[in-house]
Amino acid sequence: MLQVMVMVAGVLVILVTAVVEVGGLGRVWEVARQHGRVELLNECEDAGVCMHSRLKNPPQCR
Repeated sequence: MLQVMVMVAGVLVILVTAVVEVGGLGRVWEVARQHGRVELLNECEDAGVCMHSRLKNPPQCR
């Protein structure tokens, strides 16, 4: 149980540090959206097909 708590705490520390360095959650969301990393309503029924199409045609960075 201690190992799980240490791992979760480490991930949270890294996450909070990164968000603070970038300039807040709003900025993180904005950058992710600009680079096509936000897909809230992806209604693909077969995850294998979706993953294959993403690997075959990856989104282009702007």
